[in-house]
Amino acid sequence: MNQNVPISMQAHYRYSCRFIILLCIAAFGPYVIPKAGVRLDHFVIYGGFLYMMMFRKNVKWDKNIFLLIALFLTNVFWILAVSLRNLSWTSPYRICAALDNFTQPVALIIIIYAAVTRLDRTARFNLLRVAGIAVIVMLCLNSFISILSMFYDTWPFLQYFVVAADTGLATGAVMEMAATMGRFSGIFNQPAEAGLAYSIGLLAWVYMAVTSKRINSIAWVSLILLIIGGSLSISKVFIIGGFSLSMLYWFWTVLSKKWLHIRKSTLFGGLICVLAGVAGVSLLTESWIGLDFFLRLFDPGSINDEGVISLFTAGRFGAEETSVKSLFAKTWNESPVIGFGVPLPDSGALDNAYIEFFIYGGIVGLTFYIAILAVILRVAFRGLRTDPQLGMLLMALWILIIGVGIGVPVLTINRSSVLLWIILVITFGILSKRRTSAISTSNSRFKEVPNGRETQQGCCLGQYSSL
Repeated sequence: MNQNVPISMQAHYRYSCRFIILLCIAAFGPYVIPKAGVRLDHFVIYGGFLYMMMFRKNVKWDKNIFLLIALFLTNVFWILAVSLRNLSWTSPYRICAALDNFTQPVALIIIIYAAVTRLDRTARFNLLRVAGIAVIVMLCLNSFISILSMFYDTWPFLQYFVVAADTGLATGAVMEMAATMGRFSGIFNQPAEAGLAYSIGLLAWVYMAVTSKRINSIAWVSLILLIIGGSLSISKVFIIGGFSLSMLYWFWTVLSKKWLHIRKSTLFGGLICVLAGVAGVSLLTESWIGLDFFLRLFDPGSINDEGVISLFTAGRFGAEETSVKSLFAKTWNESPVIGFGVPLPDSGALDNAYIEFFIYGGIVGLTFYIAILAVILRVAFRGLRTDPQLGMLLMALWILIIGVGIGVPVLTINRSSVLLWIILVITFGILSKRRTSAISTSNSRFKEVPNGRETQQGCCLGQYSSL
């Protein structure tokens, strides 16, 4: 972008940066109306949606974004119709609470793409980096909370971030039970939520690292904090999913010789930071009561006793009788085509993406979910052809969604799904923008931003943005 860019676009870029940062912060926000289950991110997301509907009616929708919106909305109406058939055992409040899982992604897709659509390709790349940095910063702060939870009672603070689904009152049922096993996840109620969030943050870190010429010491420290935060949750989503995918992404880039231009001083500084991090982690593990619970994932004896599938799916599969099998069997036997609408009263937490869509909407609902995954895969393939690094990021996210969907409703889960949709939609926006010869698609250390000055990428977050 240059100095001839209209002032309105410059202002739009600044507002887009601030809005994306606000959205990331809100995802980590407390419950504002606990009894109604309303969090800070609800106000930002639905408030932004109402503003967009009132004042931004001229958005040019990419066909893939339009498909995602159409699939989610059709699924919402389908679930609503099925739920209304079951008013004998449910209530309007339960229906609204259930539908929020699917209307929130719609609102997120719309408001994030509306923030992206008026920007040119370079500004969209910058916005993606701003989003990635904002996610990483918030996760690092959450890691500090998790570390403090190892030594102090942080419940007086954390109680504002957790409520019970049935009473709407603050409760640490899941969080407290996890803490007794040494699993600390900061403001996230469930370790799986934290594991997904840290997986997204780690993939974003790797993307920005492999597309930058310089990685400063702050970025290396943030990497250590991401790994510590994800590890303290002892979530298989992070350990088996996000961490493994990030390492594959990293080494694939190194082997493809995309990283030969990295300065030796940068690599040396990174090595020093990593060694310091290892020393710090070794000190933390002495006070970590969850170390044995963590190491059991790599203990041949535990694997042999519990079974590989049962151990790494937390008992969701691999046993003769599991909650996932029971829910699937009940839906398959009683209402396989249309499902039950809102969850059954005795269904508990639907901690499986495929079962969630199947119970809500039967085979029809599950078809919607598969179609959504197909749209994301289609855009990922486009990215691999036109912008390999961006395509690899999107493909890694798609694999994460597919894999960890076994234990987490990835696209609809509280808090973490907000971070995922931010990265996904901005990436969609970049890949929907046609290349021009005047704009470089690579993310070098310096980029031109809408204010007409050449500065380091991610200008809204200062020096850290040089990664």
